[in-house]
Amino acid sequence: MRPPGPARVDSAAPRGEALAACRDLVAGLPAELDGAARREVEPDDGTTAAWGDPAIVLRCGAAPPDPVTVQCVAVDGVDWAFLRRGEDAGEGHAGGHTGHGADAAGPAPFGFAFRTYGRDPVVEVVVPPEHAPEAEVLVPLAGHVAPVPRTGIECVGPSGG
Repeated sequence: MRPPGPARVDSAAPRGEALAACRDLVAGLPAELDGAARREVEPDDGTTAAWGDPAIVLRCGAAPPDPVTVQCVAVDGVDWAFLRRGEDAGEGHAGGHTGHGADAAGPAPFGFAFRTYGRDPVVEVVVPPEHAPEAEVLVPLAGHVAPVPRTGIECVGPSGG
């Protein structure tokens, strides 16, 4: 079997301090996640990462999630807003459509999009259903994301805060 080429991703295009923080975060991410090897990404601006095929995609500098319309879960001290992908109108990303471009065009199959809640810059992780249970990938990422500065807001509800 031929190894996959670079994962096609869309950068969130962070700027200034967020760009530097995102590049530092992405540079320190693991070579393997959920048993999947890290892949090259295209385009590569240093703010995105991908693992496996189909790819688990991490984007740093994403738009903040909408606190009114999403569920939230705390994983090892990091709050994540999440939404199942491929439901309702659009792809169902946390906080709206992101156009992450994780190897496919058109509506996404089910899976989950997770975004940090109460951290700046925001980190988004899109997990395809082949990596179910999807939330498990957040555990090894939490230690890398925890140093991202908190904004003072937290998850509220049964899973967080």
